[in-house]
This record gives sequence, C-alpha cells and structure tokens, in this order.
Amino acid sequence: NDYIYRYKNISFTTKEYNANLGNIISSSGDIQNHSSDNIDGAILDNNNDWIEYGFNVDETALYNISMLYYPIKGTGRDIELSFAFDGSIPYDELSNISFSRIWINETEVLTDEEGNELRPSQVESPRWVKKWISSNTGMFSDPYSVYLTAGAHTLRVSKILENVAISSFLFSKCPEAPDYSEYLSGIDNQDEDNNNFYNPGRSISAFR
Repeated sequence: NDYIYRYKNISFTTKEYNANLGNIISSSGDIQNHSSDNIDGAILDNNNDWIEYGFNVDETALYNISMLYYPIKGTGRDIELSFAFDGSIPYDELSNISFSRIWINETEVLTDEEGNELRPSQVESPRWVKKWISSNTGMFSDPYSVYLTAGAHTLRVSKILENVAISSFLFSKCPEAPDYSEYLSGIDNQDEDNNNFYNPGRSISAFR
C-alpha cells in the first residue's frame, strides 16, 4: 500500500476524537434515525446512501477509525461501505469495507439418536457493534489508518450494500490486541445467556 508506506514514519495520535449525529453536515437524502438501547444512529439506505461528517483534530498524526453501527435487518449479507476523507478515498481498501451482522443459535444444541451434536440454525440478532475499520480478508492484522493534519476534516460514508445505522466514529490509535491467554479469559467472562454465542459474521473469529 503506497499510502501507508508514504506515512510510515508518522506517529500515531495520542488523543481521541469523536464524530456523531451532531457532526453531520450533509447527506444525499432525508436522514432517518434508528434508536435502541439508548443509542441513536443515522440510517444509510436507498433513500439516503451517503452521509458526510465534519470533525476537527488538533494533532497531525496517523489515526485508526472505529465505527459504532447497528445492522438493519435485510438480506442477511454483510454490510459494505466506503470511506472518503476530505473529498477523496485515501486508498483502494477504504472503497469497500465489510461489516458483519450478528448471528446466534436459534435453539439449544441438540443431539441425534446416536448422541452426535446437531448444529443449530442461525438467526440474526441485531445489536450495536463497535468495529475498527480493517481488512475484509484478515490479510492485515492491524486496522487501517489515515493521515490527518491538525484542523478541520470531512468524512463521507457511502452505502454499497445493505442498510445500516451509524451512531458514531472514534479517531484514535487502536489498543493493542490481547495475547491469546487474555483473549480466552475474555471469552470465559462473556455473558452467554440463552446458550447464544456472540458471533460477528457466520464464522467464529478473534477480533479487536
């Protein structure tokens, strides 16, 4: 990635900046909101397929970006979005980023007459999810970053596939991923009510 190489000697930010509904400066259509769990988000759909945010940073640095989103029920496919900063997409990877839906077991794990476990069907269970913008393929372990100078900037998020509600963005440095023992400890401490496994996407994976 030529863009990443160009800024390889630039330090990551030491601060955090947010953009939320109050930072929206324009959109392609009328904005409809989704509210649940005391969180509000602006919906991207066929009637409003892009939203632009204005925000400021006071440190020239590299920034990772996380997004708090809610998957609006649709066809079951992943959500796909593009991200343009200050009027252009910094590099190709940001032209199509996938965001998973949340799937849970429809029933408890059952067994057949021979005692073999039967995998339950999966059903969608939408909820608010925070994701660091990163590789769709997992080829790169670290989240993507953008170079921002101190001052005012814009971020335009455009819908490619499926509807989604977006609550906020965080511009900061992504925390280091836990080591494997910490990750397993975190799983052990998760609330697994109703035998449901929190599954971002249809495959089980470790993620930041």
